[in-house]
Parts: sequence; C-alpha cells; structure tokens
Amino acid sequence: MPWENKQKAAAHVVKTQLGWNDPQYRLVLQNIAGIRPAMGKISSANHSADNAGFVRFMAFAERNGFVDSKNGQGYWEQEATKQCARIHYKIRELDKSGQAAGILHEYALAGFVERQTQERPPAPTRELSELDWEWSYKVLEGLKAWVFREARKRGISLRPLGV
Repeated sequence: MPWENKQKAAAHVVKTQLGWNDPQYRLVLQNIAGIRPAMGKISSANHSADNAGFVRFMAFAERNGFVDSKNGQGYWEQEATKQCARIHYKIRELDKSGQAAGILHEYALAGFVERQTQERPPAPTRELSELDWEWSYKVLEGLKAWVFREARKRGISLRPLGV
C-alpha cells in the first residue's frame, strides 16, 4: 500500500533537509525502503511502499543527519531496531523452509550471511545477531531472491514471505 500523505510529506522534508537530489532520493526509496518500480518509476506512491519501508527510510535519514522534530533524535532508529528482530525471524523461517525443501544445507545460512556482508564495516560476519536493520534487510532480500529462484528451478512451492 502506498505511503500515507503525512509519510510522503515527511520523506520530502528529509530529501530537502539532507540535500538529496531526485536520483539520490529514488535510490534510497528503492534500496532502503524496498520500493519496486511501477511503470518504470520509483515512488512512495507505488503499491510496494509500506510502513516497514518508511521506518527504514526514516532510520536511514537519521543516520545521515536528519533530526525528526516531532519524535526526536533516535526514534526511527529504535523503530528500525524492533523491525530488525522481525526480519531475523523471517530469515530463520526462510532458512527452515529452504532446508525442509532440500534447497539449503543446515549450514548454508551462515555462509550466505558472510557473503552478503563482504562490504560491511568493520568486517563481514556469519552471525545474524551482529547485523543492524539495514544489513539484515539486505540479507533477507538476497536470501529470498536466491531461495525462491532455486525453488522455481526445481518446481518447488514455498510459502512467500513479506517484509
């Protein structure tokens, strides 16, 4: 469901205050908020825009210097940290589904996390517990792409996961 008008307005305040140009803003919408293109356009009005993505967007903005005058510094980071626990749960559930379907080995998740976090400062990790919300989301999206692609190749139906 598209972001509400007050969420869209907040996103545009962030864009202005942080000095993001339009391509930078759309890149954050796509890579942080997880908004997929609709009719070739990335927008907070797209149906893939959701509340979880808005929380990630605002937390990313806080990390880049934005201060929410209504909720205060750190509010969105705390909300994103709560979301991180839900993302870890979804990663573990997808890992279990992949193992049950014979797609993943019981130790595959640790290696996958390490490969996905090669660019992570200060160093790559094999442990989900060491990942913040931003890296956790990247791992979840990468794992979904890999596992569901393998399931399609093998003609296996897995329960789709949402974020």
